[in-house]
Amino acid sequence: MPRVTNAQSHFVPLPDQAEFQAHVQEFYWCAGNVVKGLARQNLVYANEQLNRFVRPELFVLLAMRATIQQAGQFDAGVTGKFIETTLSETEKAQLAATYQQTSLAETKMSLLNILTFYRVVSEQLSRDQEMMRPIMITKIYQQFNDWLSV
Repeated sequence: MPRVTNAQSHFVPLPDQAEFQAHVQEFYWCAGNVVKGLARQNLVYANEQLNRFVRPELFVLLAMRATIQQAGQFDAGVTGKFIETTLSETEKAQLAATYQQTSLAETKMSLLNILTFYRVVSEQLSRDQEMMRPIMITKIYQQFNDWLSV
């Protein structure tokens, strides 16, 4: 018999330090794969890494922020469909800008937009929730900027 569900059974749990750090590390690891795809001029690989791994980690971070703001009472919905309602108009535009990926140049800009958005939100959560971001973040940003010639 199927499990009975309700909104509460789908609430995003409040993140702890270990979960926060694990997701931040996963985000940057996968973003590095997008950078590699761009460097190798492989649009399909870069886009698939961005779509399957990097943007979903942005959604995880946004869901963490929303559940913190709502005291653990936030349901992100299937594929994050309820996250958009928690975003400011500026953030909605930032998120929309990550979906332009028909060329290497557009995918690069989408990645840069995601990196900027992720950095702002992760720094906010780190500061507000007193959670530490991995110390390797500064070095990773320097590497990405070098590799992407930013």
